[in-house]
Amino acid sequence: MCLKVYYQLTTWMALYRLVKNILPGLTMIEYSRFTRRIKQMGTVLQVIRQGLSSWTNPESVAIIDSYPLPLCQYVRNLHASVFAGYADLGYNATKKQHFYGFKVHMVATPGRLILNYVVTPALVSDVKVALTVTQDCPCSNILADVGYISKDLRTAFAQRGYTFWTPYRSNMKELRNTIIQF
Repeated sequence: MCLKVYYQLTTWMALYRLVKNILPGLTMIEYSRFTRRIKQMGTVLQVIRQGLSSWTNPESVAIIDSYPLPLCQYVRNLHASVFAGYADLGYNATKKQHFYGFKVHMVATPGRLILNYVVTPALVSDVKVALTVTQDCPCSNILADVGYISKDLRTAFAQRGYTFWTPYRSNMKELRNTIIQF
């Protein structure tokens, strides 16, 4: 799948041909079996990622964030048939852009080790996915951006034993005054 992204291939057949050309001496499986195995790789990659994260020394800090995964330009969303019923219209506040597609929610360490990720329709709020994506997180401190500000979410993380850090908004003066200085 990395080859498909790197070489900007748009079809599985193009990836199949590329692998066949890169490894000419290898007896290749037929195309239909190749696509079935590619589809099963998602589960295999999850298991590999979980294994890698269990081998490493857990850091005390994890970072949670989300980013858009657009399928097409916003103006073409009415004609898009790929992932119809799954993809959704969303808004990226950072770029101030509407998009059609998905949103990837990810938890990673400062050392760039991905601990977990979830792909959701674009309209799903960061707050709704935060507890799911941080489940079984080995880090005790979780840093997040303003998309994750929620009093209920902060309470839920505290009940799980996590310290949840988000920036404060300008109208949150009562919480700013309770910050403990280290």
